[in-house]
Amino acid sequence: MRIGIFTDGYRPHISGVATSIVMLEEGLRELGHEVYVIATGHRKAIDPEPNVIRIKGYNLKGKKLPDYQYKFFVRRELDRVKRLNLDIIHIHTEFSIGKLGRILSKKTGIKTVYTFHTMYEDYLHYVNRIFAFKTMKRMAMPFVRRSVRKAVRCVDEIIVPTQKVLDMMIRYKVRGNFNIIPSGLDLTKFRKSSYAPEEVLGLKKSLGIEDEEVLLFLGRISKEKAVDVIVEEFAKLDDDKKRLLVIVGHGPYEDNIKQLVKGLKLTNVLMTGSIPWEQVGLYYQLADIFVNASITETQGLTYVEALAASLPLVVKYDVSIKELIADYENGLFFHKNGDFTAKIKELEQNPELKEKLRENAALSVEKYSKETYAQTVLALYEKILNE
Repeated sequence: MRIGIFTDGYRPHISGVATSIVMLEEGLRELGHEVYVIATGHRKAIDPEPNVIRIKGYNLKGKKLPDYQYKFFVRRELDRVKRLNLDIIHIHTEFSIGKLGRILSKKTGIKTVYTFHTMYEDYLHYVNRIFAFKTMKRMAMPFVRRSVRKAVRCVDEIIVPTQKVLDMMIRYKVRGNFNIIPSGLDLTKFRKSSYAPEEVLGLKKSLGIEDEEVLLFLGRISKEKAVDVIVEEFAKLDDDKKRLLVIVGHGPYEDNIKQLVKGLKLTNVLMTGSIPWEQVGLYYQLADIFVNASITETQGLTYVEALAASLPLVVKYDVSIKELIADYENGLFFHKNGDFTAKIKELEQNPELKEKLRENAALSVEKYSKETYAQTVLALYEKILNE
């Protein structure tokens, strides 16, 4: 089968969407299919494989989306993608490259699947800072709903990663054939068994980590990820225990977090900045506890990564992760920000609970493997082609 994946987010860009696409691409190729990724350009992109087609676009300026390109006049690229002779089109974006996929589908009649990844009502401030205000956000929502409905209007099947996203699509009055299919990961990349103790010790030494208990946040540092909540609550852990909060990642809110750490006079917070894609799995091995306070996740792939690394989780409750995390089985939920410190201390003071969460963590995410992901999506392709 010749499969075309249309996306605006692809490696070396690091995001949940990019990770999901790479895992699907690799999984489908391992099953013996030809996969073409049609993506916008990226200033750091080096694509050795010929099956990645870069559509050069316009570089957006500013800190919020420094590596993102937008392609205007996508019809000019139609002949280029027609020559791929695709059997199936799989669109992962509502924007420029998604529009190209929709035009190709309309012109050729190729069956089309669409995956919805993003809760846009939580990300409007990237378009314009005025949408950070509730009144302006409410005024923009009718346009957002219309845009989403338009994006999926002519597709054959729609994939959403969780019930939370499906509920949003229903709220937006989007019509279509919905399939809940969680994104998958290469779980072996995060297993403790994949790394020699010397590798982990070497990384700790290079970062100046000694015998502290390490609380880890890993992900994009943006306002909606609520990293400020973690820092503020971490500052309230004022006992004598040696702890280190390690924040791995970068993003538009990075300077704000640095100023917050400075203002709180915290000397036990380490911010690594951006790290190479291939080292992400190793960085999880630094941690004793994974922490997160975001309530804007569509699926929470970093949670899956942390569980695969056998880390106990202390995270804020959200409907999108209730099927992934079982309270007191593979992680602990806090419902109010002020409960964060109590949950951390409870875990520290109860070694048996901590060990139970560790043991259950890796077992609980087997169903999120990239192999299962690819096989499930492939079955959907075959269904619509047979119809």
